[in-house]
Amino acid sequence: NHSWQVRVRYGETDQMGLPRVRGGGFALTYKLKCERQTWAVRCFHKPVPEREARYLAISSYLSGQSSPYLLKVDYLSKGIRVKGDLHPITLMEWVDGDPLERFLYHNHANSQVVANLLTEFQRLVADLDARHIAHGDLSHRNIIIRNQKMMLVDYDGMFVPAFAGKQSSERGQRNYHNLKKLYHNTNAIYRLPITSYRSPSQTKA
Repeated sequence: NHSWQVRVRYGETDQMGLPRVRGGGFALTYKLKCERQTWAVRCFHKPVPEREARYLAISSYLSGQSSPYLLKVDYLSKGIRVKGDLHPITLMEWVDGDPLERFLYHNHANSQVVANLLTEFQRLVADLDARHIAHGDLSHRNIIIRNQKMMLVDYDGMFVPAFAGKQSSERGQRNYHNLKKLYHNTNAIYRLPITSYRSPSQTKA
């Protein structure tokens, strides 16, 4: 497990020289450079029931997968010390790229780029479905575009087969809520209606 071998060389800072942080509903994310690898370190600031057990199951399942859209993730129950107390973190590869919202802001006028992105998204959903995985929060900020390919980050609400029939720990960003609270044997309840999406060329009269 590479988690315990990380030696931080430096972290990303803001204009004032302070550690740059990306906020979230349950965690704060930092970009850290460690020798030859750059990591996304998420520090949790809100308690979630069974977080450790869930992340260990997610980490174990993803370690046996080879999806082009997912990253390996490690959960460290004693990952960071704050005022003498140890707190959990997750550790995963940092993905250099644009969140979906930023990518579309800069490319929405290019119909071919948008059409290619739609195809990529359909492949992503099909890949997750084939692996019996659901992300649980496919919001615009959790889809990163790198070289016009999609990568998923933030696995707090992820479904893997070990969670079949169990209660979801969260429902994600409110504008992307799932309509049901319970996991099923597959991620069918998380499937997006991709057949309802059309490329710009398909919507022309």
